[in-house]
Amino acid sequence: MQFRLKKDGQLLSFVTNVRELPAEVIAKIYRQRWDIEVLFRFLKQEMNLTHFVCNDLNAIQVMLYFTMIAAMLVLIYKKHNDIKSYKKAKIQFFKELFYSVMLDVLESPEGLEWLKKTAKNFIQRE
Repeated sequence: MQFRLKKDGQLLSFVTNVRELPAEVIAKIYRQRWDIEVLFRFLKQEMNLTHFVCNDLNAIQVMLYFTMIAAMLVLIYKKHNDIKSYKKAKIQFFKELFYSVMLDVLESPEGLEWLKKTAKNFIQRE
């Protein structure tokens, strides 16, 4: 099956067993599939989504959604702060987020006690 690109007239050939669809539709499907591959490569390399913690469909969807939301927040942060590197933006964003949360916890009267109790419980479980 062959398809000619509209932009530059390049002829593409596809090997497929789907004969009921025109070549143009096959080319669009392939393009969408490639975009998905690029997205997963980004999630694996930049967002450290290397494995799923369980085989439950809902849990996998939640992990994907949270990872994509975090990626979008980092991209917005990167653009807003005019940072060139995605990795630098990610590190800076998560550090800023961590320290903001720590300041909020420590500024409340019961925050310091809660932090001490939580840290002690965590250490004792290890």
